[in-house]
Formats: sequence, C-alpha cells, structure tokens
Amino acid sequence: MKIAFFSSSADKKNGWGAVASELCTSYFNFYRDELEFDLYLPKSEKNKGYTDNFSFVDKVHFTLPEFAWSFRNPKRLWNYVNNKALVGKTDLIHALDFPYAFSAMINSHKKIPYIITLCGTFYKPFKSFPDNFLFSKTYKQAVNVNAISNFTMNVAKQRYNISENKIDVVHAGVNYARFEKEVDIKELREKYGVDKKIVIGVGALKSRKGFDIVIRAMQKVIKVVPNAIYVLVGSGTDEKSLKDLVKELKLEKIILFAGRVSDEELPAYFHMCDVYCHTPRNADGAFEGFGIVYLEAGATGKPVVGSRSGGVPDAILDGKTGILVPENDIDSTAEAIIKILKDQDLAKQMGEAGKKYAENHRWNKIAGEYIKIYKKVLQIK
Repeated sequence: MKIAFFSSSADKKNGWGAVASELCTSYFNFYRDELEFDLYLPKSEKNKGYTDNFSFVDKVHFTLPEFAWSFRNPKRLWNYVNNKALVGKTDLIHALDFPYAFSAMINSHKKIPYIITLCGTFYKPFKSFPDNFLFSKTYKQAVNVNAISNFTMNVAKQRYNISENKIDVVHAGVNYARFEKEVDIKELREKYGVDKKIVIGVGALKSRKGFDIVIRAMQKVIKVVPNAIYVLVGSGTDEKSLKDLVKELKLEKIILFAGRVSDEELPAYFHMCDVYCHTPRNADGAFEGFGIVYLEAGATGKPVVGSRSGGVPDAILDGKTGILVPENDIDSTAEAIIKILKDQDLAKQMGEAGKKYAENHRWNKIAGEYIKIYKKVLQIK
C-alpha cells in the first residue's frame, strides 16, 4: 500500500504542517512494514528548511503549486489544473484540506482514489464562486472525508452536503514523549517567581485565540489569588494591541510576554505552570480546529482551561482534564482559573487525567487510525 500525502506545509508549528510532518514521521518509524508513502509540498525555501532534518527526506517532493486561498484568479486556477504533482505510482492520495484537496482531485485523474483531512480553521473563501463549486465537487468525489474535530466536520457537512457513509473524525495528535519528559524548570521558576501561581498561554497572538479575554479575566483572578500571573508565549499580529490592553488595565506586573521561544525551550514553560489557559473564539469565519496545545499541556500533567469554541471540546474533557467556558466570557474564565488554582487536589486530578488523554493521542496511535481508513477505502483486510 503506497500513499501520496499532500500538504501545504511541513512546519510543526503550523496546524497543517504539524499533522503532515508528525503523521509521516510516525509512518516511517512505526508502520514501514505495511505502508509506503511520499510527502508532497509546494516548493518554498521554508518548506525545504523544515524537511532537511527528516529521516525520510528522500520521500519528500516539492511538486505542488503555490498555496492559494482562492481560485478566483484564472491564472492561479490554471496552475492547479495543469499541475502534475505525482512522482511514480501510488494507491491513494491523502490531502490535507484546501487547496491541495483540489490538487488531489486533479492528480487522481479519476483513477486514483483520494481522501481529505479537514484541519479547520478557515472556510470563508468557500462562500464564493468558483471556490464553492470546485470544492463541492472535490468533496463529492473523495472516497473519504475526515476531520480533526466534530465541529470541523459539522461545518463541512453543512456547507458541502458530504455523505454520512464516507465521514470519519480522527483527532489531531501530540508529541507525547517530547512534552511528558521531565525538564529542569528551576531557572524559569526563578525568572517568573518561585512564589507565583503561574498561568500560561501559548500560540499566535491573534484575535481568534482569545488571549484578551484571559488578560481581562486575570484582573478578577488576582483579587482572589494575589500571587497569580499570566505568561504569554508567542508572537503575532495582535501583540501590540494586547500589550496596550495590559497597560490600560495596569497589569504590567501580572501579564508577562515571553515572546517566541524555541522548540527546545517550550516544554519547560508547560512544566513550570500551574494551569494552562487560552479561550478561542470563532472570528470572521476562522475557528480553532482542535487545539493540540491543550494536549501538550496535558502531556506535562497540567490542568487546562479553554472555551466551548470550534474543536476545543474535543481537546478538553470538561470537568475531567480541564474546564470549558463560554466564548468571550471573562467572568467564567476567571472563575475556572481560580477554581483550579485554589484546589490542589482538583488540579492534580485533572492533570493526571489530561496526561492519560494526551497519551491516548500519541501521533503513532493517530497514524494507526488513518491506516485503518486507508485499508477501508482500498478494501484491504
């Protein structure tokens, strides 16, 4: 069985890139006896940089057209229609979301079946012609359409009337070993305060992540837990507005911006915290497709707080691995953080449950779920 894997990125910090790189790594490390694969990407210096250290670099091909948010430009559409990406024979194409689901249909020539994985997080371009027509056709011809969360799948079902008999939900995974491993946090704890109750948030600083809600919630948290602080790890388009909000609320000593940190440093931030929190919102068609970061926190044994938004309820078991709150709800967010910070037994219980939930989402286990789908659509027992 040979699979051609189409993705826009191999960057592990990007949703699509994380799924592509982690799945292919798992295929190579755990499933070589039953699966061959090739990873197809658009040609770019960034993608080449991300794949240089892959142990399967000989299986990477930069033959896909440049990423496109929309096909309203005829020249861009023609680049996809005229693209011949496949190198050698394959039994099945596995495409991650748009626009490379369309590439899968073009390259299949109706002879090679293809499946599509929906990662979220942006469906707005599909509202207009020709995108809505092309992707309706693309989904209709796919032999399987799967999504990383129930919310993501429901959005696609409503928009494209996908047949129930070819739908699956397969959660995103987590690099459990990377985050579960104990690390030295003494230096970080001294930096932020050994006597502090530390809440952290990790990700791109943009509107749909809802970091502004947590910042406002911390105003209420410190009235009950005076030694609480919120450390934001990441950068993005909303960084200035978030810093301005912190100044406006006079929370400069409570809300601390760590900026971007290296992959090597990141696990230590999770290990040093007492609770993880960011509360996504659906914003202008964009939503949180799943929330791998909640599993990363879980792998370190930390309780989490997130919102009932997008695919987050699939990443957090409410009342077990953490607490779910309504979107844009400052009071509920503050109450959830306070509840965990004030109850050590609850925090420990949620952290332990989160660790088990994360372990069940190891990427090699998720890869095994996709292999079941491959065998099902190819009718291999």
